[in-house]
Amino acid sequence: MSKRYRGSFGDIGNGKTGYFPNGAMDGHGGRGSEHREEMRQIAAEVAEQQIKALVPQMVLQIYKASIKNILRGLQYDIETAVNIAFDDGRDIFSSSKCRKIVSDAIYKELLKGLGNLTINI
Repeated sequence: MSKRYRGSFGDIGNGKTGYFPNGAMDGHGGRGSEHREEMRQIAAEVAEQQIKALVPQMVLQIYKASIKNILRGLQYDIETAVNIAFDDGRDIFSSSKCRKIVSDAIYKELLKGLGNLTINI
């Protein structure tokens, strides 16, 4: 059975090489802990940049969805109010008094229009 090495060999100075446990040949002399810390810092910077770019987009999407929900509720309220108005209006306009008032108003407007009319023969 062979032994597994979980490190790396690197230059330790004076032309000698040495074994570094959990190491990596990464320009840090094979010290994997330095490499991992550097990668954590880079990942944190990249994550921060990505989050800064995504937050405004997410806020806009949430805002648009909220507005759509509000408008859907408002549309229902408007339709309900219009239905009530038309149902009540049907009762109001079906009365003979209301019909008389509307027809008198139309007749008076027609007379006004005819009063301003000049006929040339």
